[in-house]
Amino acid sequence: MLPKCIDFLKSKSNPTPNDTTWMLYCSINIPHPAFNTNSTWLAGVDVKAIPKPTWLPRDQFHPADSYMSESKNVWSRNYTDQQIHKVRKTYYAMCYETDYMLGTVIDALKKYGHYDNTFIVFLSDHGEMNMEHRQVWKNSMYEASERVPFIIAPPPSMTNVHRGQMVSNLTSLLDVYPTLLEMAQMMNQPTEPIAMPKYLSGHSLFSFLYNDGTQSRSDVIYPLNRKVTAEYFSNMGNTGSFMVRSGSYKYIAFGRHSYDPSYKPQLFNVMKDPEELNDIALQNPAVVKELDDYLISLIGRSYFDLDKMVVKNDVELYKRFFVNKYNNVTLRKKLEKTYLGFDDSDMAKIETWQKQHE
Repeated sequence: MLPKCIDFLKSKSNPTPNDTTWMLYCSINIPHPAFNTNSTWLAGVDVKAIPKPTWLPRDQFHPADSYMSESKNVWSRNYTDQQIHKVRKTYYAMCYETDYMLGTVIDALKKYGHYDNTFIVFLSDHGEMNMEHRQVWKNSMYEASERVPFIIAPPPSMTNVHRGQMVSNLTSLLDVYPTLLEMAQMMNQPTEPIAMPKYLSGHSLFSFLYNDGTQSRSDVIYPLNRKVTAEYFSNMGNTGSFMVRSGSYKYIAFGRHSYDPSYKPQLFNVMKDPEELNDIALQNPAVVKELDDYLISLIGRSYFDLDKMVVKNDVELYKRFFVNKYNNVTLRKKLEKTYLGFDDSDMAKIETWQKQHE
């Protein structure tokens, strides 16, 4: 993908009058499982700066976390400190490689004459647990998985903007599209207000860009007391999870809670407790109620009802693409090939799951 991005920038080095604006989406597929790197990138990692994540005792784990750790084959493996460090070091080496690849794109912007009038947006769709909470990959509402890099660099030709500023306001990937709309309008309608589509849930981030009092031209003002939300139904979990961030608080609820009280909602103060190890839900019932009411108002139904709807849809997909497509022998072989150690008891669990939700 990277050479194609550079070829594209080269092709735009001598634009025609009708081809002066463009947008390039350059996708880089690391850092991402499977974790692979080499000595070049490992050498760029300060291994002494890599902290060891805190692993709570088994009896203090939330059941949603212990289930997911098991399904990812982390819980059952007795990782040594050296092995944990190796996983984390490899991930950071891949981040270093990503930085290098982004640098080659920026170099091409400069080489082909685009850098001075181009916005650069760098972001990710998810994070990486990287052994925190005894997990790898994503699939979680904890910060390591839920929080993503989001960098916007305005072109050097813009002089009335902040550079190198860290924005601490809560933002969302839903803000990317409205922000791109305002970027595009800067070229087509440089002075007129921008009427954002009313159905958008996100907001333009130009409110944080200017340093001279200039305001975003979006007709939807960025809310300073904003809450951001997410929901996730993971193949690695046994329940849907629902999250809302409000200020320093993060509230997480689960679809199973209606019939399994052990899947209790969680509340964290991520500013005071960045590792999210201290659930303070019981000590803050008013905050829990406020955030729970807000989440339910967005979902429009109970967590259990939505979770049940998703499971029913999963069953229908399983039947459509597997049960109705293959005979029993072929289906069994496919499952055995996909899941190491798959046996009769596992097949019985799948059949029970299917019957329960049909």
